[in-house]
Amino acid sequence: MSKIHSLYVKWRAFRDLVGHPKSDAELAREIFGDDDGPVRFTKVLHGDVGCAPWIADEIVNHINKRIAGFRGARSLPVLSSQTFKGSDLALPVYAFTNRLIAAAGAVDEDRLERGHAGLLEELAIASPTAQAESRLVVERYQGTRSFAPFVPSGRRVEFRPGDKGQIAFTGVSKAPVAGYAMLTRDPAGNGQRLWEADWAETVLWLPSPFVPTLSDGRALLMPEPQPASPLPGRFIVTSVLVWDGKAIAKLDPRGANPPTAALDEEETTRFLTNLRRVLDDKQRKWAGAVTAGAAEYTVTA
Repeated sequence: MSKIHSLYVKWRAFRDLVGHPKSDAELAREIFGDDDGPVRFTKVLHGDVGCAPWIADEIVNHINKRIAGFRGARSLPVLSSQTFKGSDLALPVYAFTNRLIAAAGAVDEDRLERGHAGLLEELAIASPTAQAESRLVVERYQGTRSFAPFVPSGRRVEFRPGDKGQIAFTGVSKAPVAGYAMLTRDPAGNGQRLWEADWAETVLWLPSPFVPTLSDGRALLMPEPQPASPLPGRFIVTSVLVWDGKAIAKLDPRGANPPTAALDEEETTRFLTNLRRVLDDKQRKWAGAVTAGAAEYTVTA
């Protein structure tokens, strides 16, 4: 089986919704049978290496056994057929999550809430990571006048029908080489959990990479203010300014010269993995290569 870049997100869903008494390190050693098992398991989960059929079978064997135990503890009948096959690890994230919930049979509200929060955490860079002099902000417009502008990361702007908005980095003194921007929509306020919606309704991209517009010390992600999405919910913006062109190949799973387009599910999860690694670069190889930031806003019905 080829690399599955979204497997870490599905594994997080399994951990949060069903759980397992053993740690990842313990399970990794059972699967790989050696001391570097945890490292190998992490690489498989994040798509650094391919998920060979025998590895996929071992992973779903642990999932199936745990589901059987989960159902047994709740006096639910034994399932008549195999719950997951190795190939199911390549299912889309939400399809896998729905299958998991259906197989478990009785997932309580606390676990469902934890599962929703866990997926949301994996699908966005929720906490601000921008450099001190640069902040990602959301501005709300009505007609051509801006109100409540320059709201820093962590404070949420509310959009209503007819409002336009702009997203920008402030404190920018030079033009970046490129920019990336995605929205993660949390539909919980409208009575939905992530896996109850379509991926395309919860993860939205500004076609990337793009060249931000530099204006009065701000890097505008869109040349002009745009109408807010008609879909209601809480939106988390994850955006990156690229200062070193070499960082594009490090960030973007499509390579050093990617087309300007929305990333698909596998590309998105890999992009987020790459971004987290660049931001957590302890060797400082990529220091100053990118500026990343997060901000939130809400769209009301």
